[in-house]
Amino acid sequence: MESVPLRCGKDNIGKNIRVLRHEGYPQRQAIAIAMSHSRKCENPYTRNVRGMKKCVINVMAHAVFSDPKTARKSLNRALKTCKSKVM
Repeated sequence: MESVPLRCGKDNIGKNIRVLRHEGYPQRQAIAIAMSHSRKCENPYTRNVRGMKKCVINVMAHAVFSDPKTARKSLNRALKTCKSKVM
């Protein structure tokens, strides 16, 4: 039996739980899967921005710079490093 694809969005969590229960998953596991799926379905860009901000802040906190030019270079390096990690 093929499983039905789950719907995206927070409005469809209840429907996804019903589908998963019908497929034989226990109640708690169905809830966990439906909640996890709704988070994964969010716009990936907005989900990664949060991680990107944290990454840049952490990298810049450890950077040492004395003038604006080295600060700008450090920021560009941090953005490049974090973009490769997060995306």
